[in-house]
Amino acid sequence: MAVCLCSAAFGAMDRESQLAVDGAYTAFASAIASYYSDPKVGLQGVTFDSLAGPVPGEISFVRSDISTYQGSFGFFADDTRSTLVMAIINGFMQGHSMALSAGELVVDGTMRVTESSGITPELGASGNWEGAELRFTASLALDGKLLSHGIIVEGSFRITGMENRSIELETEYFKVDGVEYSLLDAVYSF
Repeated sequence: MAVCLCSAAFGAMDRESQLAVDGAYTAFASAIASYYSDPKVGLQGVTFDSLAGPVPGEISFVRSDISTYQGSFGFFADDTRSTLVMAIINGFMQGHSMALSAGELVVDGTMRVTESSGITPELGASGNWEGAELRFTASLALDGKLLSHGIIVEGSFRITGMENRSIELETEYFKVDGVEYSLLDAVYSF
């Protein structure tokens, strides 16, 4: 079961802010899928502080055009070598498919892991993700042809592993252009 995170905001969000939030969400999910891909898939404008650990300590986005992401993962569709990547893409992206043209939505900023426990390289293949926990912050600026001005998306989040290859995503705080929103917790199964 996948629950749409972005439509779960309490409070009215204008169309451009919602586009920016969906873009930030797409950037997050795509970067995580890229990190776990085998062979490694590079995303335009996305770098990781380290490729050695089970989770990246920091993900950086520098003028990263979200329209380029879909093509980067296309070759995994019929490839069993990286089923976790396809599970991440399909699980997180359900309800968030963004058909974009070049330059319509561009992201700059960072996502940083502030705490992690119980996450091992073998976890992805395991059916039980209980005990795994990850906290991270995001500070992203989105702009492009679809937005009349740049929009800042910030937040602090906690991911808790569950059984049956599932996670719960909880929002500790979430702001769009300085306005705080409450988001419902979301459960994703892979």
